[in-house]
Amino acid sequence: MTISNVSTNDAGAYTLVVTNSVGGITSAPPATLTIVAPTGKAYEAAVRSTIPFAYWRLNETGDPSTNTPAFDYWGSLAGRYESSALNGFDFIAGPQPSAFPGFESTNTALEAQPFRLNSWVTVPPLNLNTNSVTITLWLQPNAYPVNDYAGLFFSREASANVNGVGFRYGTNNQLGYVWNLGSTETSQFNSGLQPPAGQWSFAALVIEPARATIYLYNTNGLASATNAIPHTAEAWDGHALIGYNGGYYDYNFPGDIDEVAVFNYAFTPAQVLNLYNAAFGSAPSVTLTIQKIGANVVLAWPQGTLLEANQVSGPWTTNNAASPYTNAPTSAQKFYRVIVR
Repeated sequence: MTISNVSTNDAGAYTLVVTNSVGGITSAPPATLTIVAPTGKAYEAAVRSTIPFAYWRLNETGDPSTNTPAFDYWGSLAGRYESSALNGFDFIAGPQPSAFPGFESTNTALEAQPFRLNSWVTVPPLNLNTNSVTITLWLQPNAYPVNDYAGLFFSREASANVNGVGFRYGTNNQLGYVWNLGSTETSQFNSGLQPPAGQWSFAALVIEPARATIYLYNTNGLASATNAIPHTAEAWDGHALIGYNGGYYDYNFPGDIDEVAVFNYAFTPAQVLNLYNAAFGSAPSVTLTIQKIGANVVLAWPQGTLLEANQVSGPWTTNNAASPYTNAPTSAQKFYRVIVR
């Protein structure tokens, strides 16, 4: 069944009734459809405006011991809480006001318990097959030091990569990552970025063809570390784990994780900072640039939706192009602007 123009009125319990000449049967138990409306808070709006590939807010209040779903608030990659994980059902709080006014007061998080089997969230394969990726999340270590190679958002089941791929800790409480089929140039990269225990931090991993950059932002300051080596495309064709490394090291993250988002493009430093600032209720800033290259005009913007009009007074229509947008002018004038919701 497909529901078009879905709204909150479509929420409820659905059953399937099948009948033929000898009788009928009704499916049981009913399938429950839940509609989650955007909160309108600044951080969620900032993530949505940057067009994520997947976005797990980890705001669920269902009992994790029953493998309740972990919803993808953007796409269709809903995961599941494993049986020993903790979440809103267990009153695990994520970043909240007054420290973080860009979140709702009811914002919750995943807690992965140290050395506890099945204490994480499993999500479906992303099948990204690219070397332009951004992973963002909030984390709060509850124990210190953190186990070497503890997972944050990690996959061990890529078909050509038994070493795994993704965002994790390295050694000595440093944020790290694995790429390039598990090469030591990535898995042993020393970022020097150490998230403090008992404090929420924003972290991002940005993969580009010629470099990887890890960001760590919190109220102590803003820091980043770059590994300037070539990065190849990774398939991401196995399921991914939030809060767990899996495989050989078998270490889950001892603390809280929230607002995990994956983007199938590389953030600029300005986009990383805008997303962090949104946690404090700050509206993201956007600069629309334009340049002439040969007979074409190229527009670029860090986030938001491009609008266009033939007159500065409008009417304005949505242009669904992604940045950068290249077009050949066909009229005497054209006006553009970017809207960020």
